[in-house]
Amino acid sequence: MFGSATFKPNQKVTAHKHLTMYEVFYIQKGKLDFTINQQKITATVGDCITIEPNEIHEQHNPYTENAELIYFGISIDS
Repeated sequence: MFGSATFKPNQKVTAHKHLTMYEVFYIQKGKLDFTINQQKITATVGDCITIEPNEIHEQHNPYTENAELIYFGISIDS
């Protein structure tokens, strides 16, 4: 899986996990808050965040400007 996304101010993805997939997010514009296993990380331009299988994670843009990112997922299904 590969894609791009724009998070408008106050937009979020609720907490979830993937049983058999790594996800990688690269911030291209703005900043975005990630919560990974209850730990908050603020990612800014140039940051790369990797989510491992079974990690509960969510994303939120509480800021006043759009956040733009690209992402990809790598499945480890057998």
